[in-house]
Amino acid sequence: MNTDPALRFLVELVEREGGAAEDLGESVLLLVGDGLRDHLGLPEELTVTDDPEVAAEEGGLLAVPGQPVVSDAAEMVLRRGDAGWCRLDRPAAPPPTRDRLQEAAREQFDVDHGRIDVEGQPTSCWVPVLHAAALLEVSVSVEERYEERAEVFVDARDGTTLPPRVSAALAGLVHQPGRGSGYVRAQPDLRRAVEAAHASLDARAAERQAALVRDARSALERERERVDAYYEATLASIGARRDGAAIDRARLYDAQEEATRAEWSRRREETEGKFAGSREVLPFRLHLVDVPALHVPATIRRGARTFGLRLDWLLPFSCFLGCRCPHCGADEPLVAGRDRLGCRACLPRMVASPPAPPPTARQAGTADAASPERNRGPGIPNGRADQPHAGTEKPHAGTEKPHAGTEKPHADADRSPGRTQRDKRIDKVWRDVARGFWGAVGSSERYGSVTPRSPLDALYRCYGPAGPLLAVGLAPDASLRGMHAFLLGGDEDGTDVLSTAGTVHTSDGLARFALRWRLVGRDPSVIEVLPIGPPAGGRSLPTVHRSRNLLGGVPGPETPRPRDLGPVETLVWQHAIGDGLPLVVRSLALYWRAQGQRRLAPVRPNVLAAAVVATARRHSELRGGADWAARRHGVPVAEVRDACDVLASVLGAAAEHLW
Repeated sequence: MNTDPALRFLVELVEREGGAAEDLGESVLLLVGDGLRDHLGLPEELTVTDDPEVAAEEGGLLAVPGQPVVSDAAEMVLRRGDAGWCRLDRPAAPPPTRDRLQEAAREQFDVDHGRIDVEGQPTSCWVPVLHAAALLEVSVSVEERYEERAEVFVDARDGTTLPPRVSAALAGLVHQPGRGSGYVRAQPDLRRAVEAAHASLDARAAERQAALVRDARSALERERERVDAYYEATLASIGARRDGAAIDRARLYDAQEEATRAEWSRRREETEGKFAGSREVLPFRLHLVDVPALHVPATIRRGARTFGLRLDWLLPFSCFLGCRCPHCGADEPLVAGRDRLGCRACLPRMVASPPAPPPTARQAGTADAASPERNRGPGIPNGRADQPHAGTEKPHAGTEKPHAGTEKPHADADRSPGRTQRDKRIDKVWRDVARGFWGAVGSSERYGSVTPRSPLDALYRCYGPAGPLLAVGLAPDASLRGMHAFLLGGDEDGTDVLSTAGTVHTSDGLARFALRWRLVGRDPSVIEVLPIGPPAGGRSLPTVHRSRNLLGGVPGPETPRPRDLGPVETLVWQHAIGDGLPLVVRSLALYWRAQGQRRLAPVRPNVLAAAVVATARRHSELRGGADWAARRHGVPVAEVRDACDVLASVLGAAAEHLW
């Protein structure tokens, strides 16, 4: 029988559904079962082939991709799905010795300031692995749609994605039914594993969508140029006729110009939506695979300190399963710290080569804050916030200037009593800000202390309690499991704005965050939540759109548009979302602060939107002023500059304290 995929798929489906097949050389005779015959509308006997000439001569069905019967059969299989469990055979070769396992562990895992030792004898076990496969449907425009098959293997105990080498080997093995007996089988957490597998598949679809949208950017730009050229010519024609018309006639041309500009804005929005792109994950396979393994008890030693570590040696692949940080879950090299085992993501100070000086009184006062009970966040199951990264070690002489809220050598004598009290208050509340903020998110509530008319206030106005999740690039329904944070520092422009940064743990994985806040009296008030901390806690917006090892990142055009936006807000969204949601939120906060001012009433909506975005970019230390905004919005540069001046006069001194 011909090995064409579409023909082979149809024949195998008929046989699996109780039918039969007979190879006739250039074609195949199918005897279709009752169930499949009713579902696909096929006769009892059917000749199928992949040769168009044979199909025409014998009157058979041409089984090729895209043929309606083949497509309907594929959709039926996808809707039905493929779920089950299986196991891999235990290798016949003897397992490795304890010394060989210890040598392999030291080769595979790099531990800073520590050494791996295998303690005791390994025990045989089964490691449950979840195999998920899905069809990824990605569209980059109305006319262009793509379908791809993707699969992922995750540890069914904690949802960790398996290393590429192990995943590729698993995909090529033949699974056999049954789990075997005589060995301990680890209990899987299927809900967590399924969520992690879906998040991984959706991330692949998002990456593919982003790549295809970038490829289609030139087509979008050409379409924009055609639309802009047409309406610019139309407005020029209206202007020429108005210049030579009588006064009463000129009013009609003014109305025509206003209608044309509104139509221009609508057409630009329509063009943007045409190339926005979309994606959908259609799962069709979910298998639980038992992999024979050895549970290896190991210890990481740092001097007299020891830290336990779980290692699993996968027998079919002669390697250890990946080892993530036991503290934050990041896929980073491990670090044996002074007090705990972590990784380079959550213990960056431990990697530095210079020895740390003895702790000061202020540092010693925060030691008890690292206990699990004190760091548990309300509304976050098993939430935890770690000791700060910044402020736990004193810089050496000649190094960079310490940020606000960190220890400065010999500075107490130069501080005023008020400044000293403020620093003590910061040391006391900075962790509570992050813990309380994400606790409110985990409880689907709005955080209680939000700076009025700030970007965070605008974010809540757009998306409600789920806004912070969208702000750090996560799904609005992601469930929180914990977080760790550190005091990043303060702005260097005298605004007394502080930043608490860290990583939030969710059902989908890890995502970075930065909270910008200030003390109002003795209480903290949160101004903004960002996906990545700005340099030195400053006001510049992050530009990194995706982290290598974490989820989230700077959200962009894939973010859902808020409902009930007015004309100016809609234009702001359309032209600023390409630079990320943080810029959109800052722009809307700026506009809502100035909205309703009488001096802005004569400004046309598209000109005002351009001025708002240009002002927000300037106060966010981003390139692109009035000229850039005028080109992006398709309006005269002079009008945008005038609108920026009016907007600056309306905001006054408040413009310097928007965020």
